Parts: sequence; structure tokens; C-alpha cells
Amino acid sequence: KILYNKQKKGIFLVITQGFKNNVDLLKIKKQFPVWKKQYAKFLPEDKSTKILDVGCGYGSIVHFLHHLGFESSEGIDINRHKVDTAINLGIKNLHHGDAMSFLRDKGNNYDAIFLTDVLLDLSQEEARELLYSIHDSLKSNGICIIKSANAESPMAGSLQYGNFGKQLHVTETNLKNLLRNVGFKKADVYPLRPV
Repeated sequence: KILYNKQKKGIFLVITQGFKNNVDLLKIKKQFPVWKKQYAKFLPEDKSTKILDVGCGYGSIVHFLHHLGFESSEGIDINRHKVDTAINLGIKNLHHGDAMSFLRDKGNNYDAIFLTDVLLDLSQEEARELLYSIHDSLKSNGICIIKSANAESPMAGSLQYGNFGKQLHVTETNLKNLLRNVGFKKADVYPLRPV
């Protein structure tokens, strides 16, 4: 909620009031039809499949996977506030911590790992290290589902200047190369169309 806008000396100031728990289950559930169209085709039929969401934030994808019957799905995020908020909402199997440390002891434990909107917040070296950890944590036939902004998009400028992260901008070519370099045998890219 924007409380005050003022342009002064060429700097656009936006003063916001921080709200705790500004996420609720209803807002999360409104995304389920979109995610079903985007992700369901990549999910296995076996509901006992082990799935991890790296950078789970408020646990939205984990909650979606639980809704689909993947009850052992879990998430990891470095932001304690987001994880605690999600747990207070009743979302299960969420962990606070660094993803690489979390994955270090897992071996090839997971059938699928989600990485949604995380790469933009990483440097190239951090992304490489994280993807190595993800690769090593997947079973031999496991799948990594990555959602990331496309730097070749007409919206690339807003990505570059609209985020204070470390801004690893990926294209189809450099993402495929990065995935191959860390050991993935196959990397397919699918555009996300408006739903």
C-alpha cells in the first residue's frame, strides 16, 4: 500500500508501510489455476514424489503441491519472516536457511526441485553453485523446474532497473549452457504464456 509519493531532485520516493502477514491463503489459492496450467504437465503421477521448492518465500508453490496431493513437498528460504509467516498460515514442511547448506547433506534425494524467480537475485557464481547443489540433490531421473525472467524479453529493461538484486539475467542460450555446465543432460525451455 503506497502511503505517500513525492518526486524530489529526480529521485522518485515511495514511502510504504510494512504489513506483517500481508499474504493469506486465499491470495495464494487464487494462483492455483495458473500454476496448474504452467507446472502440472511436468509433475510425476506418483504423489509420494519428493519435491523441494528452493527460494519458497511464503510457501505458495509448496502449498499448491500439497493441494495436488504431493504431501511430502517441502520448501527452503533464507528469509525467516516469509517462512515464519507461511508456517503461521498453516503451510507445512517449510525450512528457514541457506539452500546450498540445506542441500549439502541430502544426496540425490529429490524427484523434482522448483526454482522460481530466484536466479535474478543471484550472481553468476552463486547461480552456478546453487545449480550444482540442485543437480547433486536430484535423483538420476529427477527434474529441475526453473522459472526466470527472460533477458531477451521486451520487458528486459524493467527487469534490469526494477530489481535491487544481483541481477543474473538469463536468456535461453545462457541458461541452457549454465545447466549443461553443472551436469544437466537436457535442458528444455518453454515460454510462459498469459493464462
